[in-house]
Amino acid sequence: MKRKKLKPASRESEKPKSRGGGKKDFRSDQKPHHPSHETLSAEHFNKAWELMEKRDRTAEDVREMVTRSHASLWHWMQRPDCKPRNLSIGTWQLARIYSLIGEAGLALDYGRISLEYAPPEQPFFAGYAHEAMARAAMIAGDWGSAAKYLREAGMWCDKVKERKAKSMLQKDLELISARLPRKGG
Repeated sequence: MKRKKLKPASRESEKPKSRGGGKKDFRSDQKPHHPSHETLSAEHFNKAWELMEKRDRTAEDVREMVTRSHASLWHWMQRPDCKPRNLSIGTWQLARIYSLIGEAGLALDYGRISLEYAPPEQPFFAGYAHEAMARAAMIAGDWGSAAKYLREAGMWCDKVKERKAKSMLQKDLELISARLPRKGG
């Protein structure tokens, strides 16, 4: 998935809104908002992404990649403008990272969380949450679940209207599909 670098959002003065759906709000309304959360959430996400794309990652690179992705998610959780889609993206990134490093259990855990937060009215994010589950199931060797999540991701992809976003998701789904064993083969 190619992406634009995240930019810090402008500070909003309104109080955090309830996410609904019984999701726990990890931010505390008691703590004052610090503007560095905007900068650090984006900075850590982008650096983790650079490390994800690095071909010859060292063990230190892997530790930094995981730590930065977790840090990005934590800083998002502190922001008053944090929405379920932001948490879906952050947990998607963690699922992808854990898939990259062969940690199937953690990849599945974060993929499930990404699914919980993916806004159904935004098929791009729902599609990528299912993509994360397909990839994690594939890493776990659960070919049946991987195929199921891949089909579901494809159904969400069909609903994406923006051409560039749809193409990006389709390419990632094709990469997973190419790695799944074929029936009868």
